[in-house]
Amino acid sequence: MGGQRKRDVGMPKAMPMPKHFVEIMARADQPISAGFSFYAESTMPGVPGTGMPSSTRTVSRYGARSFIPQAGQNYEVTAGWGNDCAVQVVQLVIDTNGVVQRVPMPSQLAGACSVASGAPS
Repeated sequence: MGGQRKRDVGMPKAMPMPKHFVEIMARADQPISAGFSFYAESTMPGVPGTGMPSSTRTVSRYGARSFIPQAGQNYEVTAGWGNDCAVQVVQLVIDTNGVVQRVPMPSQLAGACSVASGAPS
């Protein structure tokens, strides 16, 4: 979704809602994977008078999960920055009070797609 910050297709919303989200429609009974990339950069200034130069540190993480959506159901896939770049898949279920609840559901680790040699990038 490269840089997209918000797309709403009318799914039920569980609180709290993130500031940035993207909703998509997926085909039922067919596997779907969601991947998240995180990147952070920090700069440490040099120490004046010591000859110690400044340095830049970059960290990137990738996490993905795969699951099979069922017809008529709504799901949420979220990721959190951290040592494990945890990705969670939950089903959004409306309880008897009309409140949307997040119910954890089974999912599998999904890897990054490989790029074929000579394929356009």
